[in-house]
Amino acid sequence: MSPKQKDPSISKLNDLGYNVIKVPRTDIAPLDLLAHDSSSPQLRKIGTISTFWKTAAPVPTPGPPSVAASLNNTHSNKLDLGFGLDLLKGALAVFGASAPSLDLSHTNAKSLQFNYTGVTTVSIDTGLIGDYLTEGKLNVGNPETRHRFLDQGSQVYIITEVIRSTSITVTATDSNGNGVSLSAPEINGIIGGNVSVKPSSATNSAVTFESATTPPTAANFGFKAMLLTWQPTPGADLGAGTGTWAFADADNITFAAPVLGGGSNAESTGPVVFETGPESCLLDL
Repeated sequence: MSPKQKDPSISKLNDLGYNVIKVPRTDIAPLDLLAHDSSSPQLRKIGTISTFWKTAAPVPTPGPPSVAASLNNTHSNKLDLGFGLDLLKGALAVFGASAPSLDLSHTNAKSLQFNYTGVTTVSIDTGLIGDYLTEGKLNVGNPETRHRFLDQGSQVYIITEVIRSTSITVTATDSNGNGVSLSAPEINGIIGGNVSVKPSSATNSAVTFESATTPPTAANFGFKAMLLTWQPTPGADLGAGTGTWAFADADNITFAAPVLGGGSNAESTGPVVFETGPESCLLDL
């Protein structure tokens, strides 16, 4: 196994303060909570802030999508063909492809590279989150709430921004790094559904998959989050659920897929979240 190398897609997003969703998905949004504890270091979505915080105040609303020109053309490393096809399958399923799997075994393609275009962000001001938390109480009667916010070793993160794209460009290369021709009409006939496929290079080695629904379906591939902590009011009855909230920056947490294809190293069958450090990469080859 070769040493880990920082993937450029993670580097670019991390440099801008974002974390990475390796397998694009739609079920991540501002105000969602992610958590892990000492017994299970993998982060997972546990609900939204309104699940745990009870108040008569209206839940704040994220702003409308805004264009993120600086995040266009965020590209990954060249990924092993099998792994790349698995990631592409997940992305196409998000876009609504009726048959999201592709087989490129009839070509000499050995790797795939992903490129996001038409990128937008959806965010919420942390000041609005703070205003929402100034009144109300923590639902400490819920055992999940007590575990997540009171148990030592448990950490909770609140998502404040997500990065979305309605299209993904995929480039295929052979073992020598040369472009491999892909037939957009042939691929379009295979995947069908609500996804359009068009060539994106003169050599046809790159094709763009785009949501064809109205409005287009956006796949999330990055996010920002804050560490969220709650301290009970000193001397008060814990059951009252009163206390003080605090935010802290949270970097380098990455949504990812477990080892694909099963086997003894596979940790689960669904998307999970794991933490990454300075030498982390999209794929450990």
